[in-house]
Amino acid sequence: MTRKRTIFLLIADLLLAFLVAYAWRRMFTGYEGGLFSSRGLRSLRYFTVDSNLFMGLCCVICAITEIRSLLRGTCFPAWTDALRCAGVTGVMITFLVVLAFLGPVFGFSGMYTGANLYFHGIIPILAFLSFILTRSLRQFSPVRVAVGMLPMLAYGVYYAGNLLLNGLTAPDGRSNDWYGFLGGDLSRFPFALLILILADLAISFGVCLAGSCRKKNHKEG
Repeated sequence: MTRKRTIFLLIADLLLAFLVAYAWRRMFTGYEGGLFSSRGLRSLRYFTVDSNLFMGLCCVICAITEIRSLLRGTCFPAWTDALRCAGVTGVMITFLVVLAFLGPVFGFSGMYTGANLYFHGIIPILAFLSFILTRSLRQFSPVRVAVGMLPMLAYGVYYAGNLLLNGLTAPDGRSNDWYGFLGGDLSRFPFALLILILADLAISFGVCLAGSCRKKNHKEG
């Protein structure tokens, strides 16, 4: 990767990390969170927050490797490709689920209010654009597609485990199906799970393909 591309990625990573921290602070303190938001650590039950925080962490890690690369004049490690792919896939799942499901069902105005304007829109778009404009992956790989699926799969285990162990309704009367995927019917769980896994695979595949370098002679660092 050229020095100019590395500098562009570094700027993008620092900007994204700042936006993630800024948006979560707004939601954490209860200031204009929007729909599907909670104050404090309860906000972590939402994949929206988890995926964006993970993206922010990925950006910080990648920024460190990019600074070292610029100072030493070397390529940054190949494992950052997979890390970035996982981060971008996570926020793109958030972005597309809002467009295809949550927005039409619950209204788009609440989806793009306050912190959710960043989590559901600005951050995913900026992350994806920086990813494809720089062709961040040195080569397309099924392994990287699998790694890209991990954030959603990990959250799926948590979400499904909570539903199966505690049922649809929490002791305080609130629904454990936070996103309303099951529509109040636990028997829909296998079907919903299959749809989410297939969507996760498709989005990870698309992200990795879009961000792959097409030059065959590109060397890994």
